[in-house]
Amino acid sequence: MNILIQQTKAFPHRANSFYWFYYQLTEWLTNHGIKSELFFCYLEVDDSGFDNGLLLPDRYPQFYTPRNIEAVCKYIKDKHIDVILDYSHVITGDTKKYYQEIRRRNPALKIFTMIHNCPSHTTQLQKYKLSLLRFKDVHGAKQLFQWMLPGLYIGLLKKVVARQNRSAYDTLDEVVLLSPSYIPEFRRLIKIKDADRLSAIPNSIRPVESHIPIEQKNREIIFVGRMEHEKALPKLLKVWEMIQNRLPDWQLTLLGDGSQTEAIRKIISQKKLQRVNVMGHQMAIPYIDRARIICLTSVIEGLPTVFVEAMSLGVVPVGFASFNAIYDMIDDGKNGFIIPEDHYEEYAEVILRLAEDDQLRCRIATQAQSQREQYDIEHIGPLWMNVFKKHGLVKHE
Repeated sequence: MNILIQQTKAFPHRANSFYWFYYQLTEWLTNHGIKSELFFCYLEVDDSGFDNGLLLPDRYPQFYTPRNIEAVCKYIKDKHIDVILDYSHVITGDTKKYYQEIRRRNPALKIFTMIHNCPSHTTQLQKYKLSLLRFKDVHGAKQLFQWMLPGLYIGLLKKVVARQNRSAYDTLDEVVLLSPSYIPEFRRLIKIKDADRLSAIPNSIRPVESHIPIEQKNREIIFVGRMEHEKALPKLLKVWEMIQNRLPDWQLTLLGDGSQTEAIRKIISQKKLQRVNVMGHQMAIPYIDRARIICLTSVIEGLPTVFVEAMSLGVVPVGFASFNAIYDMIDDGKNGFIIPEDHYEEYAEVILRLAEDDQLRCRIATQAQSQREQYDIEHIGPLWMNVFKKHGLVKHE
């Protein structure tokens, strides 16, 4: 059973990128008697050394051009593709027509779309951005409208997002979400109570092994991720400001880059925050492995891979309850901590407890390591198998 990943930009071929999630899947299928190979179709490449890939001739963001249709349909036939996993996300307009034409020419083909965030991601992120918008930063009519009537803007945005997701559900064979908790959320969004073309499958994580015993890790709190609005790093810096004087031998390390990097540096400077290291983009695993605590203060997430990796390494996760899937990952107080959204004092107190009670931290970290099995391919593979059987791609035994 051959799988084609359809995307705008090709995935980097590195451990725990999206590429590896699906490479592991085809390897697992083959090992379980279903010969499978992974192929790619994309508009642009940002990495070298790509194999098994089709670069579409026209870089049209919604894919639908005669040359792109001809190229992808030939590729589907030549590579004996059985299922497309879509990463374009918004199945409206010409993207919808693109998939409808592919299906018309390949009636046996199945097409799924992958939603790698929570269904309400767009509206929750915009609410946060609008809460930060000040009149002096308003540029253009759209931002003026957002600033003057934020409630109306969010209401209209919700309708747009609902229409986009309903279109994906109506057009394709399956919508694959990251968590069972997102299925009722998606149903409410598209206003279909008994929507049955929905599945919940987390990403399978490539196993990582710690090289530093839990007891020997640095007195260090780490953040790993893109420095964008949705990660809400000012919230983490606010927590650090509350605790830095009580933890003089601890440091905060921020890994990643993005559009908000300079804004983060400015906050650190203005607030005179101490022992904060902004490291830019790095190979994350060695940095995570040496830390004791990993923090997320995101406005919204899907199912953050970095938490699973950190837990596998014996690093204690602490995050806001801003996305439902956090309850899949963390049993609060047992293998990590879930903080009510924007309860900064509680967040600070949890970090202080972990920092000051090393027996507690080590116990929580040890429990966190056992969670990795939930995201191992041996657990995730059967979930995919069930969906493939549902659509007749694999025969029922």
